[in-house]
Amino acid sequence: MTNEKLYCYTGRLLRINLTSKGFSIEKTRRDFVEKYIGGRGLGIRYLLEEVSPKIDPLSPDNKIIISTGPLTGTIAPLSGRYPIITKSPLTNTVCDSYSGSYFGVRMKYSGYDLLIVEGRADKPTYIEITEKGVEFHDAKNLWGLGTLETSRRIKEELGDENASVLAIGPAGENLIRFASVVDSGLWVHGRGGAGAVFGSKNLKALVVRNIKGDVRLYDPDKFRETVVELTRNRVKTSENLWAQTDGTPLIVDISHNAGVLPTYGFMSGSFEYHDKINTDRVKEATAKKYACPYCPLACKRILKFDSRLIKSPEYETLAMLGSNTGLRNLKDVAEVAEVATDLGMDTISLGATIGFTIHLYEKRMISEKDLNGLKPSWNDVEFLIELSEMIAYRRGFGNLLAEGTR
Repeated sequence: MTNEKLYCYTGRLLRINLTSKGFSIEKTRRDFVEKYIGGRGLGIRYLLEEVSPKIDPLSPDNKIIISTGPLTGTIAPLSGRYPIITKSPLTNTVCDSYSGSYFGVRMKYSGYDLLIVEGRADKPTYIEITEKGVEFHDAKNLWGLGTLETSRRIKEELGDENASVLAIGPAGENLIRFASVVDSGLWVHGRGGAGAVFGSKNLKALVVRNIKGDVRLYDPDKFRETVVELTRNRVKTSENLWAQTDGTPLIVDISHNAGVLPTYGFMSGSFEYHDKINTDRVKEATAKKYACPYCPLACKRILKFDSRLIKSPEYETLAMLGSNTGLRNLKDVAEVAEVATDLGMDTISLGATIGFTIHLYEKRMISEKDLNGLKPSWNDVEFLIELSEMIAYRRGFGNLLAEGTR
């Protein structure tokens, strides 16, 4: 089979060394492609091949792997998601954190199945990926900025509003173990602490700009026919209508009714104010919808409060920064989530950590003195934002909370 054409893959891997500021374009290992279908399997196989389980996740020995699957870049429905794979600084095991943005598609269109980043830059750097390889950019002026402003400035600097920008915020720079990587302000690789691995390498952002490309298919006509049938009979069906009309916020009420909605630091499974943060409130505030690549369902939302537009929280954020911290208003949850995203922190881990902190205070295991005068309490937006900033900048007790909770 080694002489046969490789369909649905480019057959190329881009390896970037931050230490030497060099790169190489290699062949994607065909034996891996044939044994491990999908971006997750392919990326984790490369991680197991190249990264020792004994390394410190925040050392130069760790690697960042972004991998695509055979359907990435095709018109197959729901095929736009892709992982960042690395050794997690939070769990010390494999981190495979997903996003539904256009980065993976554009990476494939640029000619690469995988991207492997290794080493450590001697100064803040961001990398622009091109069809010919990479360009290294000085990111000194971006260090310290939030993910939203970083994305805006890079797009402005490159003169490309459509660029896909994977960026970290202060949390990643300060090696918060649940730091996230944010794509263009709209999608988040939240789980596992990949943002801290970026920060440990002085890597502020990865950028890919190619919006045109093609994926080699064995039988394009049959593929197109199958996609049409699949979309009509398996994706856009009455059973999946909830994704179009509601999206994941629908799960707030489902979880509450089942008694499994994280509430008050996981001390309860139901929230008396669930109807203040549920799908009905999201629908009322929705200004527009958007979708991940090649997804006909478009479950993502942009909310409008007064004249301000904010990305809608998904179920996990509504639960962990909403009911789990006692917030009783959708606007409050959305604002805290936006702060967390801009700082570059996983909202799920952050919500768990904040709930844990409030319990410590209630049990008198910590005091206001430990928190620089902050008084932990449920349903307190100002407290949530201030504690989030303490964690992101490792100030005071936030330095301990930055290590995460278990």
